[in-house]
Amino acid sequence: MEKLPSLQFYPGDWRKDPGVQALSYEERGIWIEMLFLMHECEPRGKLILNGRPMPPERLANLLSLPQEKINKTINTLLELGVARLCQETGAIMNRRMVRDEEMRHKRSAAGQAGGGNPAFSKGKPNPYYKPEDKQKINTIINTEDKQKIKSSSSSSSSSSSSDKEEDTNVSSCAEPSGFARAEMQTNDRSPSRKKKKTEDLPTQALALATKLKDSMLTNTPGTIAPTVPALRQWAADVEKLHRLDGKTWEQIEWLLAWSQHDPFWRANILSGAKFRQKWNQLLAQASKEQPKLSAPLTDEEIAQGTEWSRLKERDRHGH
Repeated sequence: MEKLPSLQFYPGDWRKDPGVQALSYEERGIWIEMLFLMHECEPRGKLILNGRPMPPERLANLLSLPQEKINKTINTLLELGVARLCQETGAIMNRRMVRDEEMRHKRSAAGQAGGGNPAFSKGKPNPYYKPEDKQKINTIINTEDKQKIKSSSSSSSSSSSSDKEEDTNVSSCAEPSGFARAEMQTNDRSPSRKKKKTEDLPTQALALATKLKDSMLTNTPGTIAPTVPALRQWAADVEKLHRLDGKTWEQIEWLLAWSQHDPFWRANILSGAKFRQKWNQLLAQASKEQPKLSAPLTDEEIAQGTEWSRLKERDRHGH
């Protein structure tokens, strides 16, 4: 395989990918190292070792990390859709790197086929030229020419009879009505809006949705983990609490942690939508059971962190 001294990296895609932004800094560093290894593998873009998918224990040895950490990171990468499994080999792969490699091979093959390549000296035959290829090209061109001639002849014969009809309809067809314009604009705009909402999810919302998932799996072993689209929907519901309901990220994090420590609520809060729906009931019960913790946090307390364990320790000592 040809050795390439560099790989293409797209900072914009890296920063905009919600799956990547949901990773911790340590997980991002491991993913970067995995990308470097994929760049050296054959085929490029897939984590292959000696023609087979690279085992996690070998990857752990290459990165000098514990195997448990590698296993957890791989599961997170697959869960968030950052990495994919190759259907043919079962190896971990990066779709963008695989596509770039395929495109590089196609361009290389096209360049070797000649057609104005300055590498060929004038007056010398193209070493890649084959007479049968020229015959195939001529056949395709002749077929296309016949189709164009047939299409133009049929259109010219009907043009004279349709001229009057076009004149009578030109005023009505020149511009759609106001209702039609509004409908066309709505149809053109809706897909891009949906896509934008998915891409613009803040990192805090994604992190809190991931924290809810981790708490569910810890509290109830055997629980089926949410899919990546479902996890993003959880993050969207959490983001509505902040953007539409006016809750701060610190308030959301605190009440989410409380709900997952309460025996009753942790069995009922199983999604971002349910968490938002039951916000008032959760806050009322949390304030009743933990009056000191329900008080507004100072700027200093927020800067020190708002994890449940720290708040509970503050309540125990009466600070």
